[in-house]
Amino acid sequence: MKISVIVPAYNSESTIERCLKSLIKQTYNNMEIIVINDGSTDKTDEIIRRIVAENFDKIKYISRENKGIGFTRNEGLKNATGDLIGFTDSDDFVEPDMFEKMFLKMTESNADIVICNYNVCNLNSKNKVDIKLPNIVSFDDYPQIINKIDFAPWNKLYKKELFNDVFFPENLKYEDLNTIIKVFSKSKKIVKLNDYLYNYLINSNGETVTINDKIYDIFSIFDDLFSYFDSSDKKIQKQLKLLCLRKLFIYTELSLNNKNINFTTIFLEKVYQYLNIKIKSWKILYLLNSNNLKVFILRFMQVNKKLYKFRLNRKLKAMR
Repeated sequence: MKISVIVPAYNSESTIERCLKSLIKQTYNNMEIIVINDGSTDKTDEIIRRIVAENFDKIKYISRENKGIGFTRNEGLKNATGDLIGFTDSDDFVEPDMFEKMFLKMTESNADIVICNYNVCNLNSKNKVDIKLPNIVSFDDYPQIINKIDFAPWNKLYKKELFNDVFFPENLKYEDLNTIIKVFSKSKKIVKLNDYLYNYLINSNGETVTINDKIYDIFSIFDDLFSYFDSSDKKIQKQLKLLCLRKLFIYTELSLNNKNINFTTIFLEKVYQYLNIKIKSWKILYLLNSNNLKVFILRFMQVNKKLYKFRLNRKLKAMR
């Protein structure tokens, strides 16, 4: 079976070569690498073209004007000819046997999706991240998976058919959260592989830590998710609500990277407004589903607007 690996690239001149070479050197041979240059303004195009010239039989290259990560991943899916789909960010790199091990796990277990553990890397260290998940699950029987894993598209191998009627939002940030949850919901069997096969590079200029007005897209993402899933399915709705609560307060904390307390305060007001409308008795739900005392204390502050604003102010001062 052929595996299509989709690699969006934007201003990745310092990392794209390592990323592509880690894919070219895969021990699994029946692969196509689809690289989409999303209007880079640095030397990304030059580097990719050099690598493609040396490996024209393995890489399909698309270069065009900037249209965003959602459009880019959709374009990769449209051009994929494989039976299975993988994603790699251009900042990151994979272990040489990643896709061989993922494929073998998928075939031996007849799974729709395989997830592997991964490493979080910076210039000086590599920290292992163990996915806290039973070895074999289904979305219907284990909706808790919504709050157990990170829904980034990488570190996973998917049957292509799961994407048949699912697309990445094209003008919204956090598009991967929206799409990958829907893909998981269509799967009957999800299998965990315990090997650490993907290497995620912390990027100080990346999407995760760069905060601007696009942060408000998270509300549109959850609006779509709440409407996508059957409102009568209480188990899934509960997990979506818990995910919404976690993510909105995570992004409130991340908004401090903007180093403007007014920006954070305005966003926080929108968070409270959204939760009051969307999730009935959200404060009780949030507190009752705390994992430990430390989490409970943090959440107790978060549900109390005055306490939480005080915490955010203190945290911002400590960052300066």
